[in-house]
Amino acid sequence: ISLSPGSLSTHFCGSGNLINLSANTVVDTDQNGVSRLSNTCVGAYELIPDAYTLEVTNEQCEGEGSFRNAILTANKLDESIPVSIVFDFEGKGTKTICLDTTVTLLRRNLTIDGSTYPDSIIIKATDNTFEGLKVSSCGKSDANKKVTIKGLTFKGFFEAVYVFGTNNVLVDSCSFDSNYVGVYNRSSDVSVEKSVFTNNDNGLYTSYVWIINCDGYKYRTIVKNNIFGLSADQKIAMPNKIGINIGGTSSGSTGDHELR
Repeated sequence: ISLSPGSLSTHFCGSGNLINLSANTVVDTDQNGVSRLSNTCVGAYELIPDAYTLEVTNEQCEGEGSFRNAILTANKLDESIPVSIVFDFEGKGTKTICLDTTVTLLRRNLTIDGSTYPDSIIIKATDNTFEGLKVSSCGKSDANKKVTIKGLTFKGFFEAVYVFGTNNVLVDSCSFDSNYVGVYNRSSDVSVEKSVFTNNDNGLYTSYVWIINCDGYKYRTIVKNNIFGLSADQKIAMPNKIGINIGGTSSGSTGDHELR
């Protein structure tokens, strides 16, 4: 391997994509510049992993080691292999990641796990005119694929987490503060659990059927063990204008929702 030219960081790869581990980017050739699976050298021997792990290592809006780059990389990887995004910052204390545009996550088995860092991680908008994290897979529902968003605080977005045209999404142990909408669901089987909603115009908003180049979905939201309008310790009042907003249509239907 040491005699093979190229960066050794490009050795590890998944089915369909070669990963540069140092930059979380996907390339199409081996380290000799040869198309993969065609005369690959021993230094570019390919293994198919059981799972990918991508690390967020800084608070930058974009670029190597950023939250945005980790999600964009996940979007490019083989959909059949689960991906975990973890956080490994230098030092301690609250970390704030500012976003200036929406980050779109395409449907796949993915866990974004803020609990991998011991202190708070705030995903903050530079202004309140755009969505923060958009989960979308226009018309491609798949019960075997699940997106989990865990242990993050979203602040100052128009819609902090926007779930559109997909299914099987879990928002777990997150906080939503000072957004126009904390979680906006326009999909089926979206669970919001153990999360805190404070100072939002709408803590959680969900409605019925919307069709824009997608299959129609009967929206279903499961809301369980959350806190609305109080601090996490439930000692300080921090009211939302509307805690849970279940919108309807002209037919009067509001979907099939479950509140616990």
